[in-house]
This record gives sequence, structure tokens and C-alpha cells, in this order.
Amino acid sequence: MVRPFSGETRLGDDMKGTYWVCEPVGRMIRCSDVEYEDGMITLHNRLEKQKLEFISSTDANFRPVNAYTAPDGTLHFIDMYRGVIQHGNWTREGSYLRSEILRRGLEKNIGKGRIYRLVRDGIKPGPLPSFGKSYANDLVEALGHPNGWWRDEAQKLLILRNEAKAIPLLKRAVKNAKSGFARAHALWTLDGMGVWDESLVLSAISDKDMDVRLAALRVSW
Repeated sequence: MVRPFSGETRLGDDMKGTYWVCEPVGRMIRCSDVEYEDGMITLHNRLEKQKLEFISSTDANFRPVNAYTAPDGTLHFIDMYRGVIQHGNWTREGSYLRSEILRRGLEKNIGKGRIYRLVRDGIKPGPLPSFGKSYANDLVEALGHPNGWWRDEAQKLLILRNEAKAIPLLKRAVKNAKSGFARAHALWTLDGMGVWDESLVLSAISDKDMDVRLAALRVSW
């Protein structure tokens, strides 16, 4: 699974915009830098020159499968921690892999998943959210938060609550919010509520931010 780190700078400015690749078969986690060229996106291992991975393990049960940005701006890795993940055709009775699995007792290692939390020395994690009783204007404001978790959660709650009083706030945010993140999320939120209009989309198509323009095109489909 490949995940972008959408947090603030709680892991340091040098981690902003990185992509994280979890490889359960190779038992490693890679930190990748992103390169945009001629409309193509390429990921480069940050530790390629050192011929290293950000995390690698000789533990046969280490199976990193996903990475998530946490509300406090840190990064969480999900380790399935399981001895056997191969397809059954690879481990048929009499095969080399089957004999190795049985010899090491790997088939017994189940139900032991782990979560690792990545923090950086000297940088305190950010505050925890309290969206349960947030007003519509608070949620609209959170659409511009530097941490992607906050933006996604605010968008989800606005759509689920579907409050009429949020609509003018969202329309204003599409046109006037300072953050491109906020303008794009506001447009997607209106789409999720089923209340966007043509004039708003036409305005967003001419936005200076590429992500807002792309959102406008997708919404207009």
C-alpha cells in the first residue's frame, strides 16, 4: 500500500509531501520522495544512495500493510504481523515454502497485529480534535487544516450532517478560502451534499490552484 503523508510538519519539514510504501512480502517500509515531470509522477527511495529502506526487518512475521496520518500529525504504520500471507497455490503440500513454514512454525503466528507510531525527537505532536459537537463554521474552517486527517474528517461530518446552514459557508469557501486545500474540500463537500451549482464550478475551474481546478472538472462530470 502506498500512502502520502498528509500531516503538518510534526515529522519535520523534510517529511512533508513524502509517500510511504508498505511491502509485507519484502518486510519493509520505504520513504519516497515525489517527482512530477511531464504529467508523470515518479517515486524515488529517499535512502537509495545508502541502499537502505526506512524500516526493514529480518523478522519473518513483520508484515507492514498500511500507513496513516494521525490526527496529531504523526504517522502510524499497520503491521499485520503474520507468519503466512502467500496464496495457497504457493504453499501446497510438498512445496519448499510449505516445508519452511512448518519448520519455522510460521502458520501459528496469527492474531498478533501491531501499530507503530512514528514521531520525531524535539517536535511535540499536535492537538487532538474534538469534532463531536463542532458547529458548521468550525468544520468548514477545518477544511483548510494542514493535516489531511482533519480535512477529511471535517468533510465527512459536513456531508453526513447535511445542514442547510453549512451551504453558504461552503460556497464562500470555494471562492474565498486562503488555502487551496480548503477550496477543493469545500467543493467536494458541496458535491457530496448534492448542492453544487454550475456557476460555482465554472469559478473553480479558473482557480490558481491545480487541485481545485481538477476537483472542479471531476465534480462537473
